[in-house]
Amino acid sequence: MRGAQSCECVDIGKRCIRLAAQMPDTSPLVACQAPNDWVVHLPAWSFLWGISVWDYYWYSGDAAFIEEIFPAVIENIRGGESLLSEEGLFSGPFWNMFDWSGGDQEQDTVLHNTMFLVGAIDAALKCARAIGDKQHGSWLRGLRKRLVHAVNALWDNKKKAYPDSIRNDG
Repeated sequence: MRGAQSCECVDIGKRCIRLAAQMPDTSPLVACQAPNDWVVHLPAWSFLWGISVWDYYWYSGDAAFIEEIFPAVIENIRGGESLLSEEGLFSGPFWNMFDWSGGDQEQDTVLHNTMFLVGAIDAALKCARAIGDKQHGSWLRGLRKRLVHAVNALWDNKKKAYPDSIRNDG
């Protein structure tokens, strides 16, 4: 951590994190355009939002803000957990794009979303340590372990690769 910074970029980062956390009660994830009545989900973005919370803390050292926003971080991860498939992967009829790659966006189970959820969990664990939260660590570590296991179960040793997605027809 660099220590507390006082500049406009910290204020903008804080404001953006706070705005995105103002999701509707009916939304399982932080929406990509929030606050807004038009709720659109890009799961990769939702999980990158959680990672940005840790990035903000690492840059600013603002533990009070992390304590304030941490419930939304947990709610976003719980939303992700509620959307796991039978195989234990994040899955849903969302806009599953990442960086305009075109990789299987039309599928419900796109592997990069599960990987970003793992990254959001890693960030949440760091935030929890930074603010002394002892309530969520065990659950977060267990969820992370299950997700990593589900992803690694898809490794194709012959191709030396993971699939981009699990097609909707199986």
